[in-house]
Amino acid sequence: MSLIINFEEEKYDYYPIVIIPNDILDLFDKKISNKQIWDHSGISFYDLRSTVFCDTKNYFNLSNERTEITLNDFLNLEKDVIFSLPFRDFYLSSTYKEKYKLPKRPQKWKSINVERNSSFLIIFSLGMTFLIFFIINSNSSLEFALISLVSILLFLIIGFASGIFKRSYTEIKELEPEEFKILTNRFYEDVETIKTIVEQDFKNYEKEKIKLADVHRLKVENDFFLKSLEPQYLSRKKTKAFTKGKSENFFLSILYKNFGNQVTVDVVPDIGKNPFQPDFLIICSQTNFHLIIEIDEPYSVENGLPIHHERSTDSSRNDFFKEINWGIIRFSEKQIIQNTNECCDLIINVLEALRTKQKKVINNVQLDKKWTYEEAIIMCNDNYRNDYLPCDMKIKVKYKTIENNFEQDDLPF
Repeated sequence: MSLIINFEEEKYDYYPIVIIPNDILDLFDKKISNKQIWDHSGISFYDLRSTVFCDTKNYFNLSNERTEITLNDFLNLEKDVIFSLPFRDFYLSSTYKEKYKLPKRPQKWKSINVERNSSFLIIFSLGMTFLIFFIINSNSSLEFALISLVSILLFLIIGFASGIFKRSYTEIKELEPEEFKILTNRFYEDVETIKTIVEQDFKNYEKEKIKLADVHRLKVENDFFLKSLEPQYLSRKKTKAFTKGKSENFFLSILYKNFGNQVTVDVVPDIGKNPFQPDFLIICSQTNFHLIIEIDEPYSVENGLPIHHERSTDSSRNDFFKEINWGIIRFSEKQIIQNTNECCDLIINVLEALRTKQKKVINNVQLDKKWTYEEAIIMCNDNYRNDYLPCDMKIKVKYKTIENNFEQDDLPF
C-alpha cells in the first residue's frame, strides 16, 4: 500500500526515515522580496523617492553648477520654499523617460525693450551740416555746398523715416504689486500641476516594478530553492576503505544500476579530521543535492551488540548531516532485501520532489518498526536477521567481549 511521506514531518518510529535539512524546508513556503527578484533577474531600478532632481542652470548666476533635491523632498516642500529654490528647470536621472520643467519663477521686476534714436548719427549729421556752412562761408563752390547740404538733409529725413537712427535698449522696470501677485499665483498653480504629474508617474512606476516582480517570481523562487539544495561542504574520499557487509554490497550494486556514477562510497564530508561516514552518498547530477543512504541493522555481526536503536548515535549523525545541508534516507536492512526496487523508487521520488519543489513523496516500501535497545538484544538472540536474508547472505554472529561502549560499526572516525 502506498503511503505519503511529508518532508516537514520527521518521523523516526518506522523505516524508511527521510530527513531533509531545515535550510531547505524553510524555503518551501518562504516568499522572497521584490528586490531579491529584481536583483536576481538583472532588472535594475532606481527609487524615485531617492532620485535627485537637477537644474540645468542655476537661476541666479546662470552658471552650470548643479543644484540637487530629492523627489520626496520636492513633493513635500512648502510654497514659500519652492519659490526660493534656485531652479529654472529640473528633471530625473537620464535613465528616466520623462522630464519635468519647473516654471520660471516670477520676479518683482521685468525687462522692457526700448527703441531710441542713436545720438551718434544725429550728431554726425549735424556736424556735417556745420562743415558745409563753413565751406560756403569760405567762398567755396556754392553749387557743391548746396548739393552736400541737400544730401545730408535727405539722409536725415530718410534715416528718421526708416528708423536707421533707432537702437534697442533693455530697461528694468519694477512690477506693480497686483501684477506680481498674479504671476506668483500662476507659478504656484504650475508647480502643483507638476507635482500631481510626478506623483501619478511614481504610482505607475511602482505598479510596473511590482508587475515585473510578479512575472519573474516563480522562476526566481525556484532558482533560490534549487540553490538551497547545494551542500555546505562537498565530499572527500577516504584514504582507507571500510569492509562492508554482504547486504550493503548487494544494495550498492542495485544503487549503481539505478544511479550510476551519482553513487559513491567510502567518502566523508570535507570538514574536520574525523567526520561521520555515510554508508552511501548519492550526488544528484541535476541539483548537486547530497543524499546519504544509511542501512540500519538491529545488531552487529561482529559482536552481537545492539545498534541503531534509540540510545545510539544515529540522532547525532542525523543532526551532523542536516547541519551541512546533506539529506538522509534510512532504510532497515530488511527493507533493502525484501523491497529493493521500492527503496530505489523512494530515492528517485525524493530527488525528483526536491528538484520540482514538492514537499511530499509517495512511498511504496513496506514499513518496518524501529527497534529499541532491548528489542535489538532479543532479535540477536533469535537470530532475526537470518529470517529475511537470502541463503548466500546468512550471517553468524561472532560473539566476543569488548571493553568499550562504542558500537562496532558506528564509530564517527
